[in-house]
Amino acid sequence: MEHGNYVAEQRKEEETFNEAEEYIKKATNKRPYIENIEIKEIQPNSVTIKVKAIDEDGGMLRYKIYIGESKENLEEKSVKEAEQGEEVELIATGINTLEECYYRIDVSDKYITVSSNIGELNNKKPVIKKVEVTDITRNTAKVKIKGTDEDGDRLVYKVYIDTVEENLRDNNILAKKESEEVEQGTEVNLDITEGLNPNTKYFYRIDITDQKDTVSSTIGNFTTMMNHKPVISETITRDIMITDNPMNSDSWIQIGANVVDEDGDRLEVKIYLGKGNVDSLESSDLIRRRIKF
Repeated sequence: MEHGNYVAEQRKEEETFNEAEEYIKKATNKRPYIENIEIKEIQPNSVTIKVKAIDEDGGMLRYKIYIGESKENLEEKSVKEAEQGEEVELIATGINTLEECYYRIDVSDKYITVSSNIGELNNKKPVIKKVEVTDITRNTAKVKIKGTDEDGDRLVYKVYIDTVEENLRDNNILAKKESEEVEQGTEVNLDITEGLNPNTKYFYRIDITDQKDTVSSTIGNFTTMMNHKPVISETITRDIMITDNPMNSDSWIQIGANVVDEDGDRLEVKIYLGKGNVDSLESSDLIRRRIKF
């Protein structure tokens, strides 16, 4: 009995010592603190938040993210453990960031939990960084566009074109070109190859869209190049041999022309032959030859 009492007393003393030691650790434990919170990406049904916390006592920390439709109703959505000082990414899914959405971050060591202020997960609108119309020809143009999005959302670029400025406000447009979905910050070239006429003033508007919001540029304009008429710089007639016998195979005439087109277009040259005076060239009874080059 005496030995049993001795063991029991020893255990009690050890428990008391451990309790005291634990109490001292708890009493002297330094609170962890959240050094940085960064919203990395917001999607319609998910969010990724980067968090870094410091604990001067060292050791592991537990990170939790709470999300809800109101500040008073936040639910735990993600938990992760990491060494103090290590930056972690918390990913919460099954949420709706297209409506009002709030979050809070908790960081805990063994004894203490600290909480961030409650923040709002608002989808930030994309920003138009660059719009430039280049390589304008008589019936084509190239539109260079660059947009950014703080949430890291992928973007879609659209260009609307019409000869009437007011139509762009009503979306009653002559031409439209749309990009594929691209990473934010990507510069896109949209080639307008249909619907344009020479020497015409066109108005344009740029839209950039993420999953939630669309932003529009101010209305700009450009004018397509003029179409230059081809010029006959010289006609040449030579090696003429004409007989009175229309059935003679040696009856022929050779006519040439130097034709210039400033636009570099391929040309079709037509040669009209008529009998009698010049007026005969306006009649329907003509000999006509057509040459393409």
